[in-house]
Amino acid sequence: MLVRIFFIAALAALTVPSPSGAETLSELLRTGKLEILSMSGNGSSSGAALEGQVFNPTSAPLSVDVHLLEPIYFRNLGQAQNMIETRVYEADGGYFVLGDRAFIEVPAGEVIEVLFVAYCADFELDNPGRDSRFVMEAMPPELLDTARKVAAYEASRPDEDAMVALQLAVWLAQGVSPARIERQFTFSPADLSLARLILR
Repeated sequence: MLVRIFFIAALAALTVPSPSGAETLSELLRTGKLEILSMSGNGSSSGAALEGQVFNPTSAPLSVDVHLLEPIYFRNLGQAQNMIETRVYEADGGYFVLGDRAFIEVPAGEVIEVLFVAYCADFELDNPGRDSRFVMEAMPPELLDTARKVAAYEASRPDEDAMVALQLAVWLAQGVSPARIERQFTFSPADLSLARLILR
């Protein structure tokens, strides 16, 4: 049975089956089957922090995996944070589930609004706002292992809210101390323990 889930509202509703197998966002962007037309921040450092539009220039509908096991690095063209993207949802947080697949759909020749789950890669910089613009670039080598661990943890536990711990993991891996992080970002001892476990 195909179920439509809401990442934010945690509601579900039945809908029609997907016309094709889900593909990864990274691969679709690389091959030109999908294009990001716009992306901006919403003032958050972590979680559902980026909003944008994607365009399907092909003649067939696309099913796009929610989880990115190969995360995407978005460089901020301004002075705010660069971001590591790990998931994509419809603008309202919705997505489809069919068996063990979680995906969104982009109809042929259409543009849809999307929500990206992403994590700040630069502790000292400001959160990206509405005026932030991004370009996709290769993941910096020093971030690659951590980004993959964060994305893999999310994908293996899709119903767990571990956003705080996952953001902590990114900063800890860059050598930012817990004491320094705590002055700007609220977390619990449990979040810190989980962040360290994710990085093992």
